[in-house]
Amino acid sequence: MKRLLVCSLLLMGVVLPGTAGAHPHIFIENSVRVMFDGAGMTGLAVRWIFDEMFSATMIEEFDGNKDGTFSTAEVEALRKGAFSNLENYHYFTYISTAAKTYEITRVENFHAVIKNHKIIYTFFVPCKIQASSKPAKVTIAVYDETYYSDIALTTYTCDHTAAPGIVSSSIKEIENAGKSYYFGQIAPVELIVTFKR
Repeated sequence: MKRLLVCSLLLMGVVLPGTAGAHPHIFIENSVRVMFDGAGMTGLAVRWIFDEMFSATMIEEFDGNKDGTFSTAEVEALRKGAFSNLENYHYFTYISTAAKTYEITRVENFHAVIKNHKIIYTFFVPCKIQASSKPAKVTIAVYDETYYSDIALTTYTCDHTAAPGIVSSSIKEIENAGKSYYFGQIAPVELIVTFKR
């Protein structure tokens, strides 16, 4: 139980007593697909790949029968024990336009697998933004302000599979020094997505 609590706190990015100023303890490779349908943006399909050390601890805790895979029940236990509390930290996800900041309070379709000794989380962040003939500009970022988790953006794309040819989009990444965190040392990487009908 103690190990489970520590794992959950680490994953939530909570700085444990005596660790303020410590380097990151969890390393996550973050992939983002910005999803669209015929009406506009629907949300983000996210994949997190955890480092081997953290994964080993989580596998020991949640792979109950030690078969190297997560059963449906084990995935649900992992979701409850080391993911659902991220709701209190908006799942480390920030989405905004010039007119509105979207509060991320829930995700859908959480799943977890073990691959090459690493845990991989996949989930969907719903966020509907209507497309029109006037270009919409959306800023997306995923990071832990405490820097207890180092979340590195590795791949990103716009996905129009649900309704090809109706909405057009472009995407680029920038570093926003104006939102630097962790004593001003780290500038978050933001995705700038522009789309229209």
